[in-house]
Amino acid sequence: MRYRGVVSWMMLTLGFVVLAYGFVSYHAWRDIAWRPTHFFLTVALAVATLGAGVKTLFRCRWATAMFLIWCAALVYYVGVWPSLSMCLIVMCAIALGSLIVPAQWSGRIWLSSLLGWMAAPFSGP
Repeated sequence: MRYRGVVSWMMLTLGFVVLAYGFVSYHAWRDIAWRPTHFFLTVALAVATLGAGVKTLFRCRWATAMFLIWCAALVYYVGVWPSLSMCLIVMCAIALGSLIVPAQWSGRIWLSSLLGWMAAPFSGP
């Protein structure tokens, strides 16, 4: 048990080494579409920069900062009412799924939402 941290770091390092070896040996960079990749990396960098500002301003965690940024982007692009209707659909899916998933299961909210989305077509008239 005392070598648990060492083993996890070794596995992480080994994973990066194997990824780099496969990337180089199969010449994978030739198949990358660079224009969309550049766009997505630029957006990720912009969101990380905004997230750092939100994190320090509101004194919250990274996940909360990213959630706030992506929710603001969703409201900006699609509007307030479609965003609220999506939240209502998600809450209904969670409520429907929570009837199926027992309370003592870990990850109940994720399983409930997944089962709610799957059961939604069969619950209507």
